[in-house]
Amino acid sequence: LERRWDPDGDGMGSSPGGRARRRAALVAYLQMAPAAEVIDACRRCEDWGAEEKDGGAESSSSPSSSPSPFGDAAQDALHRCVTHPIATSHPPDREYVARLLKLATLEAERSGRELSDRVGDLVTRTFMHHRCDGADGAGWCHKTYVYRHPTSDADPRPDRDEDDDDDVNDDDDDIRDAPSVSFRMHRNMFEGGTGCHEWLAGIYLAELALTHPTLFENRRVVELGSGCGVAATVMARGVPSGCRATGRPSRLVLTDADASALANLERNLAANDVRVERYSYESNYDDESNDDELDDDESNDDVRARWRVRTARLNWEDLDAGDFFASRPRVDLVVASDVLYDPLNVTPLLNACERLLGDGESAPSGTCIPGDGESAPRPWHEEAAKRKRAVFVTTLRQPETLALFERVAAARGFAPRDVTAEVFRAIGATGMFESVRGLDRREMRVHELRPP
Repeated sequence: LERRWDPDGDGMGSSPGGRARRRAALVAYLQMAPAAEVIDACRRCEDWGAEEKDGGAESSSSPSSSPSPFGDAAQDALHRCVTHPIATSHPPDREYVARLLKLATLEAERSGRELSDRVGDLVTRTFMHHRCDGADGAGWCHKTYVYRHPTSDADPRPDRDEDDDDDVNDDDDDIRDAPSVSFRMHRNMFEGGTGCHEWLAGIYLAELALTHPTLFENRRVVELGSGCGVAATVMARGVPSGCRATGRPSRLVLTDADASALANLERNLAANDVRVERYSYESNYDDESNDDELDDDESNDDVRARWRVRTARLNWEDLDAGDFFASRPRVDLVVASDVLYDPLNVTPLLNACERLLGDGESAPSGTCIPGDGESAPRPWHEEAAKRKRAVFVTTLRQPETLALFERVAAARGFAPRDVTAEVFRAIGATGMFESVRGLDRREMRVHELRPP
């Protein structure tokens, strides 16, 4: 039975089934899923041989079936999780790692197995030194979400080199072909602030950007309440299309009212290789005259990236508190996610949209009203891509607040339009982000607003 584990990468240990199970364990760990879930994901790596033998059928999960031992294959999967390059550069907090390794030790004892030397070394370093490299304060941690681009399923994976049995390369194979977003956050929302906490609607907004690139392409975009920067990172990267990226805004300003949240956002963007600078009145948001001003070691792409993404402090309650509006920025698209958690936010948010988008515009020619006997209207995002718009993504927690938002927006002339169904059809139930715990995309609501 022990021959089923194949750490050298030849034989069944490097089969698609084995790699898929190790990948599932790694994704769960990077998202800081509950320790028991990560242990179970690692344990399932013990079952891959039986699955191969049964022709790919899932092993029994009935209560009468005994759990697989936490043996070599499970421990190898756990070691890969904790020592993966992404996990070491963007680590979970030390308490989480300690809890996970303690549970792994207990599981090995229950199944009559000894800890491998590599896992034993992790346990020793974690508990003896009581630290996790990269942790920078109680409650602060890093999470990483893996995602795919809408066309990635059609792209064949490169063939593995049959002579490549290096353990590190085999580990990298688990997620090396997939883009990811790593971010620093505080596990306690009340200590770290709402802007330093993860919000699932932000992931859905990122998926909206991935599936609707024309909405963002070459447009001047402002995000309200950017938080940890998951959606911001995806918007800044765009969607690969051949040798270039589509869906990248010409200008992207990421805002928050809290200075510490902005600092954390800038740190997260830098960690994801997004070049960002703080907005100031002197650096005009709309001024493109500096595009050709190159430093000796810079290319045109470097200059555009240098100031295409900026952060700005923006308080919905007091729009004149900062200097963002002093330069009268021109904005094409305002986006926000999970900002409608309080009824008191509705009016200030609409004030911000009205101030950012300015006067409304007439409907584009060729747009028809449903039921007027003409052809069906164009998809919502095609029209929105040519006009000033605001897009709000909301987790359906408080229907009363969302209904209030719709009523007030309509009364003020924003003509709110619920485009939830159209967006869901594009994203789907499984979405672009892989195995996000707690994210039910059917609970997301998306509204499009046009300026009055």
